[in-house]
Amino acid sequence: MKKIILSAFVGILLTACGSDNDSKPTPPAANVIDVRNPADVQKLGQSYELLLHIKKATHAASGETDRLATNAVIFSKPIPTVNPTFAQHHGVPLLNMKMQGAMTVELMATAVVNNVEYELTNFDIFYQPTSAWNEPDLSIYKVENDINNVTFWKRGTSFDFNSSLLNDHDKIDMENGLPLNIYVKLGNKLSNGIQMYGEQPEYIQYKSVRPFNDNGNLCGKPRHLSDFAQLQCVDIEGSSVSILVENNSTPERQANADRVTKTVEFFLQHFSSRIASEISYNDAAMIFFDDLDFDNRLAGEYANAHLRYQDLGNNETNPTNPNQRDASYEEIIHFIHDYGLMSAAMNSPGSKWHKMQLELDRLTLQSILLGNYFPNGKDPHVQDPGLDAESYDQEYLAYAMYAYYDINPAGYSAQEFGSNTYSELQVNEPEMVVFFETYFPTRAEFAAFRASL
Repeated sequence: MKKIILSAFVGILLTACGSDNDSKPTPPAANVIDVRNPADVQKLGQSYELLLHIKKATHAASGETDRLATNAVIFSKPIPTVNPTFAQHHGVPLLNMKMQGAMTVELMATAVVNNVEYELTNFDIFYQPTSAWNEPDLSIYKVENDINNVTFWKRGTSFDFNSSLLNDHDKIDMENGLPLNIYVKLGNKLSNGIQMYGEQPEYIQYKSVRPFNDNGNLCGKPRHLSDFAQLQCVDIEGSSVSILVENNSTPERQANADRVTKTVEFFLQHFSSRIASEISYNDAAMIFFDDLDFDNRLAGEYANAHLRYQDLGNNETNPTNPNQRDASYEEIIHFIHDYGLMSAAMNSPGSKWHKMQLELDRLTLQSILLGNYFPNGKDPHVQDPGLDAESYDQEYLAYAMYAYYDINPAGYSAQEFGSNTYSELQVNEPEMVVFFETYFPTRAEFAAFRASL
């Protein structure tokens, strides 16, 4: 189960429509088209394709650093297919960008003709009005296939995604699941779409109520934690990561909580102190609830009001039952990915973690297109998709990790993912095997750790 509150602090990220720079043409400096100059536009002819990118995303200077979670997903152009899956029909995400706080987005638009790319200047931004949504079908492709379904928003290449925009219900209505879709329009052409999500947490002034100490984490000087039975801390080279335990009243609950802490520590020790530092900086906690019906209990109410966290229920993990899928590894990797790995990737363009996230984005898209990964199932017209596109890469990583380490129960089969064992992953997605070999603990290291629990 994934919490909606997001927490990756975004520095500067130069993107290539969600892929490495080598995967798209590089425009010569002279290839610039002023869209307000008819003579320039005529150079493109009629067979060009418009592409919309996010050039840079930074914290908006609005003072909303702690009160707003924002997310940007860049989608591919529509993929012609006779029988599309849900992801293909609703939009294949090329890149996923997260921020805790208001986001200033700087856009870049290009036109491609015969593999030559032209940078566009003085372009206009269009959006899909919320009145144009056709519930329950939230397909971004339907907009991209209907140029008349977009409305002029503004001239310029940047905008702030902030609380004021969230209150503009013509453009976005998150209460009813209607994110902001933006495009560039030129002549009779419409670009791919970028979809923006946003959420304001239940608390109004996070800084005034947060229980964290001056070092930015719960460990060390815990306060206001009486609703939890226990606080455990994972210390990695100067950074402390918090695991909160709602109930440790039985030996089984305590043993499971200890397993969670040891598993968090195992992965963080592999990923280096940088990732633990990012999680601590993001004020994030792993919470081990008694079960997943925690919202109306004291611990859940407190967590929802004050914390950024990843939840795991005691009823989701049962190491002694070989027929039950142990969800603890999935939720722990969500925790480390969302608050640590993604944060490091966004804060350090060109770093190992940045390259890792771009590669994960590419492999997620590839798996969807190959028919190996169905984030919301195979039915393109499913009434309740359940999983937003911003979570596709996180869930793909978890499914593939279970296959890589062979930790699914014998005979287990997920309808969303076609590889449930290491052998199947080797055949179906060999590049994902290389991904794990490059960035994750080895299979032997994981097997030894699991045997030690």
